[in-house]
Amino acid sequence: LISLGLAVDYSCHIVHAFHHAKGATARDRMDLAIREMGLSVMSAAVSSLLGTGCLAFSTTPVFHAVFVLLWHTIIFGLLAALFWIPAFIVTADLVTYKLRMRLGWGKGPEAAPASSSTFHGDTTNGGQSAGDREQVGGRDVVDEVPLVQLQMH
Repeated sequence: LISLGLAVDYSCHIVHAFHHAKGATARDRMDLAIREMGLSVMSAAVSSLLGTGCLAFSTTPVFHAVFVLLWHTIIFGLLAALFWIPAFIVTADLVTYKLRMRLGWGKGPEAAPASSSTFHGDTTNGGQSAGDREQVGGRDVVDEVPLVQLQMH
């Protein structure tokens, strides 16, 4: 349970910073998120490694097993947070962008299917609708991500 908390914690900080970062593309937002939170996440991992490092010198097999488990969890959690998760998010954004362009859903608010809804806020509570977009560098920039619900006919 401790290992799961350690591994997820680092990635959550990076994803949270990505979610709140401003930028034209996912890559810009991820660069900003890594610049803002990368050092903090790295510091947290190093302090956890230093704090559990004394277990490496334990002669008790249980403590040594806990040391190995925690160090592997921290190192793999840090690698996931700083390399694998950002790469996945940026790649997924590129793939979904190309898919939306190919399907004709990214050319403006009138091209989106009628069954789309928004992830953050809606027009009833003062939030922006999926149609409130601006063009930056040839790409649509939206504050919220439209969730498209495909229906089988």
